[in-house]
Amino acid sequence: MIYEFAKLKIKIEVPYKDFDIFAKDYISKDDNYDLLIEVNKEDVQKELDLSEEKTFSNEYLQTCAVLRKLSSIFPKYNRLLMHGAVIEYEGNGYMFSADSGTGKTTHILLWRKFLGDKVKIVNGDKPFLINQKDHIEVCGSPWCGKENYQRNVIVPLKGICFIERGKENKIRKLTTLEAMHRMFKQIYFPKDSEAFSLAMDVVSGILEKVDIYLLQCDISKEAVKTSFEMMTKGVKHEN
Repeated sequence: MIYEFAKLKIKIEVPYKDFDIFAKDYISKDDNYDLLIEVNKEDVQKELDLSEEKTFSNEYLQTCAVLRKLSSIFPKYNRLLMHGAVIEYEGNGYMFSADSGTGKTTHILLWRKFLGDKVKIVNGDKPFLINQKDHIEVCGSPWCGKENYQRNVIVPLKGICFIERGKENKIRKLTTLEAMHRMFKQIYFPKDSEAFSLAMDVVSGILEKVDIYLLQCDISKEAVKTSFEMMTKGVKHEN
């Protein structure tokens, strides 16, 4: 079956059932495709070997195997997978990233709570990024975390915000070096040296075109006010 992820039509062949159900919102009606992803039972077994949890189903593990292969190939097409939760506000995308359990999902839900229907969730965990000539686009994906927050949409990415828990709410723009250090922990980098180099080109594009912040916050309305006012005012990135 052919799917469309991050503006690429991809034929995906898997050994177990239900991938079409998992990625139903991304099924393409086109018979043509840009690339082929093949996952076999050995790939699924490798995912089980890498996992700390040994009770995952083959159907779940094959989604992990597909994502791993996509993430390895995407840098050749100016694309990346990044760990983060993305919302859309007035047509623009804003990403919140943090180590698991820190509160990125909580923060995007606070945006929805206090800003209402103007805020729509794009993806809750693993969106794709496209490095375009003059901007970065962020794309929904079915790899979206346990809450299953996702939409098959593509929006321009206007800001990335790394979150830390704090007793007071404050935000600042990161330097390029600071931003790169934090991004490295949240991006999937291929092991292949050529693909790694291409992934670094995408990272460079993101650092050049997107403002990147550090937010220290609690779970209050003030936290939303702090991030919202900084991220949506359109100030240029400063090194």
